[in-house]
Amino acid sequence: FSFALAEWLRETLLTGFPWNPVGFGLMPVPLLMQSVGVVGMIGMNSLAVFLFATPALLAGRRHRVTGIVIAFIVLATHAGYGFYALSREDGPATTLNVRIVQPNIDLAEKWDETVRDRIFKSELDLSRQPPAPGRQKPALIVWPETSIPFLFQEHPDGLRMIGEMLQEGQLLLAGVARAEGSGDSALYYNSIVAIDDKGEIVDAVDKVHLVPFGEYVPFESLFERIGINQFVSGPMNFVAGARRHPLAVPGGFSALPYICYEIIFPTLMMDQPPPKSFILNVTNDAWFGNTPGPYQHLRQAQIRAVETGLPVVRAANTGISAFIDNKGRVLDGLAINSQGFLDAEVAIPQESPADA
Repeated sequence: FSFALAEWLRETLLTGFPWNPVGFGLMPVPLLMQSVGVVGMIGMNSLAVFLFATPALLAGRRHRVTGIVIAFIVLATHAGYGFYALSREDGPATTLNVRIVQPNIDLAEKWDETVRDRIFKSELDLSRQPPAPGRQKPALIVWPETSIPFLFQEHPDGLRMIGEMLQEGQLLLAGVARAEGSGDSALYYNSIVAIDDKGEIVDAVDKVHLVPFGEYVPFESLFERIGINQFVSGPMNFVAGARRHPLAVPGGFSALPYICYEIIFPTLMMDQPPPKSFILNVTNDAWFGNTPGPYQHLRQAQIRAVETGLPVVRAANTGISAFIDNKGRVLDGLAINSQGFLDAEVAIPQESPADA
């Protein structure tokens, strides 16, 4: 109970940071992830601590047999339910052809004006590559978080070039830094924009849950006086968006947008997603470097897929980009620190999981 409470507080206090909760120890593979869809992360945290503490009963005399039997039943039920959930047939689904672009932009070059044209050209070239033989052209192309290395106000030709790259009926969902206003009064947002084949921005959604000291500095004037700035240097401080809404995708589909670490918060998942929905997660994990961070971040997306019953399309700048089905299985992915694109037919439930 205490561990579950501590994990809930870690998710809630000071904007929250539920990274690698203890319950993840019980969910290393999709077979052992399915129970989270029933008991949630709080329940998984409690069960994990109970099971991991069971060997301590061997050192005592009281409750030894009872505790070990209960632990065995819990573990068997956990694994048995996973087997049942993975073997159970899903409801009706329709497919959407999606391309993920992984540009592998060096963090040191990301906002360098001398190389931004090269970066942008590489993203356009990857997006316009023909699909593999036997595959249809993607209706949706996804670029990672802040993948466009300039503000559209400073480079209006960028929208025209995207429109020329897109074929008729295609839509691009791209991570951008978006500005409102100009000069010292400008506000900057970490956003996803939807761009159609005419090179027009038809929709946009801003990141709601920002990373403290990474994307903004809370109580900025106070911390600046004692020499504390952003831990991850960038060209601007971001402002949080007001709300999140689904993005319309060709074919009547809806993308539920989560930017970077928003995917790690179970409480941010939409309670009533519209029919034909999938989770869209764009991120830039380059600042993790060569650490377990990108792999841990991917695991969080897998868990959200199981909790919500929705597939995940994950586009990451340096990796790990992946298509994840609604049971947390990685269907295909791009290796970390590699450049390329990935095409897939994503099976998307026709009904909202909340209504099914």
